[in-house]
Amino acid sequence: MPKFLLLLALAALLLGAAMPVSMEEELLQHCNEVRQAQGLLPLEFNWELARVARHKTEDMRLHAYFGPNSPMFGSVFDMLKNFNILFQAADLNVAKGGNTPQAVLEDWLATPSQRQRLLDPAFTQAGVGYTQEGDLWAIILIAEEGAH
Repeated sequence: MPKFLLLLALAALLLGAAMPVSMEEELLQHCNEVRQAQGLLPLEFNWELARVARHKTEDMRLHAYFGPNSPMFGSVFDMLKNFNILFQAADLNVAKGGNTPQAVLEDWLATPSQRQRLLDPAFTQAGVGYTQEGDLWAIILIAEEGAH
């Protein structure tokens, strides 16, 4: 294989690995950029948390509410327990509108309580959910059970 094709293939592979493939992944990537700029470790993607976060956004859409507590499923803690996810600590940020992951993150960073949750060094894992209809977003953050 000619050298330039090998370099082109390598560059495409490296760039492709760094590119988010969904709005959810892009939001988590932006959150991690902010955390790392503050000297914090990035949040590890957790597919089980992402599944719960997607359920959360879909629940908000279906039941026409916006907020942390579901009339159907209760708090984020209740949802995590119902999905058999173990955690030492957990929290949730939700957003409505924003249209882009960057805009959602900017809104969260402008709200002191949401900013505090995103930058809490105790949280090590996260999952993001997005429901296009209604433009609803959720990020669930956890500290793993047994973590210090």
